[in-house]
Amino acid sequence: MENEVNPEEELKRLHAMYANFAQNAIGQIVLDDLKKRFHYNATTVKTGTIDPHELAYAEGQRSVVLFLIAMGEIGKQAEN
Repeated sequence: MENEVNPEEELKRLHAMYANFAQNAIGQIVLDDLKKRFHYNATTVKTGTIDPHELAYAEGQRSVVLFLIAMGEIGKQAEN
C-alpha cells in the first residue's frame, strides 16, 4: 500500500525533528524556559513534609524536559 508508514523511517524523521528543535534558537529559548520551570537543575524534594503526590507530579514534569533533551541528542547523533 502506498500510504503505509514505515515505523523505522517515521522514528528517524521524528528524531530529526527533535534535533532541529534542540538546535535552533527558538527551541533553545523554549528548552531553557522549561528547564527553569520544571526542576531540571533542582531537586523536586522540598524540606519538611514530603507529599508523595506533589513529588510524583514534579518528577513527571522533570521527566518531560529530560525526554526532550534526550530525543534532541539522539537526533543530533543520527545526523552525524
